[in-house]
Amino acid sequence: MAGTTTSNFRLIINNGSTVGSTFDTTSQSITATMTGTHISANVQTIPTTAGGTAITITSGVATYGMAYFQNQDLVNYVSFGVKVSGTYYPIGRLLAGEEGLFRLDPTTTLYALANTASINLYTVISEA
Repeated sequence: MAGTTTSNFRLIINNGSTVGSTFDTTSQSITATMTGTHISANVQTIPTTAGGTAITITSGVATYGMAYFQNQDLVNYVSFGVKVSGTYYPIGRLLAGEEGLFRLDPTTTLYALANTASINLYTVISEA
């Protein structure tokens, strides 16, 4: 029997304007099939080292699936990106205290880079 990964989310935006001032997705629930059995959960220190630091995946996760990230810093943001020919290209970020969820591409190594000072990044990654 295959395992599952379930996430629940709701996005509410209020821009304070009278024109198009709110957006509400209503509650959503997504359940993804998990064919593997391993889960990687750890806190990794992400430094400000140029070029970024590869996200550590533990516990035998062979094929990346769903990934949850939480920036545990109270001040600094962390960017996420890829490396191409040794050059780091950021594609997103989590501000202090923010969290995010998305499916990882199983063929790409994800890198992170802290802004100003090192941060602790909590990660949970399931097998696909």
